[in-house]
Amino acid sequence: MRTSRGFLSLRAYRLSNTAMKLYKEGEFTLDMLKNLHVSYSKIFEEITVIIRNSHLVNLLMCEIADWMPEEESNQFLDMGTASVLEKSLQAMMECVDTVSQETNKLTNHQRQVIKQQQAKNQYLQKRAAENAARAAKDEPPLPDDDINKLFKPIP
Repeated sequence: MRTSRGFLSLRAYRLSNTAMKLYKEGEFTLDMLKNLHVSYSKIFEEITVIIRNSHLVNLLMCEIADWMPEEESNQFLDMGTASVLEKSLQAMMECVDTVSQETNKLTNHQRQVIKQQQAKNQYLQKRAAENAARAAKDEPPLPDDDINKLFKPIP
């Protein structure tokens, strides 16, 4: 899969020491595998692959680079970026969706706070008008209720 997208993907495996012991003994029985605690993952071990070019190949690459126009030589640099761009774009879209949802939550919260503040102001104005009317009639003012109990803060 990676090779088809422009990345060279090579792996090399060799038999592990325990697998070589089994091979030398010539017995590949289930009991022998259990005694040596060999599982399928311990039969092979991965070794690193190092690819080195000879000096002649390096010289050939330099000559080919001189023959090719600049635009054509840059197209090989972009071979493996399609999957990276796709993953980056998907991650960015998820982040934009999250930011949009959080913005909507904040906007709704601000609306609720403003609505509650307006209701609180109307209540205070109405209460002040009633107390002024009662004072004009020489009646005692209404008792002060705790406004925070009536209008609890929005979480």
